[in-house]
Amino acid sequence: MRWSVYKLLIAILTALLIPVVNAAGLPLALVGKWKVIEVHVDTASGRTMHYGWNDPRLRWRIFTFNNKEISHNSPEQGRCAAPTTSGERVHLDDFLSMNLGGYGKGSSRSPSKDFGLGLPGNREIEVMRVLCGQERWNPALGAVYDEGDSGDYGSWLLIMSGNRVMLRWYDETILVLKKIEPQAEPVPTFACAKAVLPTERTICGSFELAGLDKSVDFSYRLALREARQIPVDAIEIRRRQSAWLGERNRCGSDANCIQVAMKRQLEWYASKSF
Repeated sequence: MRWSVYKLLIAILTALLIPVVNAAGLPLALVGKWKVIEVHVDTASGRTMHYGWNDPRLRWRIFTFNNKEISHNSPEQGRCAAPTTSGERVHLDDFLSMNLGGYGKGSSRSPSKDFGLGLPGNREIEVMRVLCGQERWNPALGAVYDEGDSGDYGSWLLIMSGNRVMLRWYDETILVLKKIEPQAEPVPTFACAKAVLPTERTICGSFELAGLDKSVDFSYRLALREARQIPVDAIEIRRRQSAWLGERNRCGSDANCIQVAMKRQLEWYASKSF
């Protein structure tokens, strides 16, 4: 009898010590929708970057993690099928130095400072490596400093808290993602209670489209601020934005059409220097 009770206690303790993961290998805390709230780049780098600090092409994008796949609506597109993860405790600057370009073992620079992460470089943090089937997520990403060492190439996650993570992304960017609460609703730049057009109502029903709406609005206002010294440019920006709104609204309730129109407008703003 005592032996049976002992075995039961061992089984319970073992279950408590095993990290909680779902059937597909993703931690349950990771499953759900996450919004990009910050875009960090190496502020000490002198190279020409494709993405800038809090770049609206990446900010407010949505990443969805579930048992089947990891999907997102960033410009890079692509999906991670059959995702699984493995975790390890690391020191922030040591890990980043060996996995981001421009550093390496023994580097005197602090990646956490250069990227403005707001965390001490000696902080111990959990890194979560992601596999898509048998391959790393975004395997083209990575820096290798030791011969014969493949490094932690691909996209990985650094766990900041229960609802906030850092994601290694393209062009040596680090995205800060915040989890969207289950009861939350999409919040675009306009009042959904007053939405009349089919396009507006469709945007109000989608986190992805509401985020793109914020990005386009941010880009528009930023362009106007940058062009305030040149009236001709400001007139052209307003004309272009007005024409684009008409194009967007002609999509009706076609979510894909709306998304394509929004991304095209974002790229137009990114290509201009006002």
